[in-house]
Amino acid sequence: MFTKTLYLLVACCGAIECKNFRSDYKYHNTVDAWLKFHAVPGTWREAQQRCFLEGATLASPVNAAWQAAITAETNNSTSDCAGIYTGIHSIFSKGYFHSVEGVPLARMSLQWMSGEPDNFGNSEDCIAYSGGRIADVNCSEVLPFVCSKKITDNTSVMPCGTIDKKYEFVASTGSCYKFHSNHVTWAEAYKVCAAEGAYLAIINNKEEANRLAELHRKHYPKSVAHYVTLIGMYDWYKDGIWRTIQGQTLEAAGYAEWERTQPDNAGPGQACGAMFPNGKLDDFWCNRDTKFLCEKDPDNLQDF
Repeated sequence: MFTKTLYLLVACCGAIECKNFRSDYKYHNTVDAWLKFHAVPGTWREAQQRCFLEGATLASPVNAAWQAAITAETNNSTSDCAGIYTGIHSIFSKGYFHSVEGVPLARMSLQWMSGEPDNFGNSEDCIAYSGGRIADVNCSEVLPFVCSKKITDNTSVMPCGTIDKKYEFVASTGSCYKFHSNHVTWAEAYKVCAAEGAYLAIINNKEEANRLAELHRKHYPKSVAHYVTLIGMYDWYKDGIWRTIQGQTLEAAGYAEWERTQPDNAGPGQACGAMFPNGKLDDFWCNRDTKFLCEKDPDNLQDF
């Protein structure tokens, strides 16, 4: 099945410009871009981060075409919203509003809502958009938002079903993997993988552990033996029974080979899972930073 899917993906994206950035985004030909409405609200910084992690940017109504596309994407949602965040802000310099792409607000054909801008409390540095009009708001307010991804030369979908070229397909496991070298906490790693259409890696058998150990040696040839990588397991109830992020015990998932002396619960907070460079398991502090590994189904994010 994967071979057939892979062939169709390469055929679709190799000969013509592929329109399947992600299946959770909708293509709008008027702006030659994909858009996605996020009904779950967040602060402006959270909105910007979610878009970035999905490989997109926080959308801004920079002209009439973008205003229409953003309005259409918002109206397609079943969620009611009085307004959404835009990528327009003055966080860098008070009163000078620009989109995240650097377009000045003065160049946008937008009208302020009645009584706006008021910079209430001298703390309103972000722009909300509703019904073709804008208002300055506090960036810590929580609002829905729209992410956008413009078609560029690097938006061809790879065999792993994503434009992210860092995902590598491993035939023996049928999954794609990506090591993230930036150090974050386990919860942050979980969020990053989810935004990429993936999940913190789950090891299902010894073969997969061996392949991941090989990938680790490839990416970190000078790694020391205790340099762990966060993966998708957790001591959910702090009862010593480790489960994957999909709810299975490690034994039921197919792999529970711990490194010697592990898990050792060497201090409070070691309830998050990691693996050593040799593929064996470790209990790690949930509030400490280290690198992490995402796993992705090649078909995920793509509709065929």
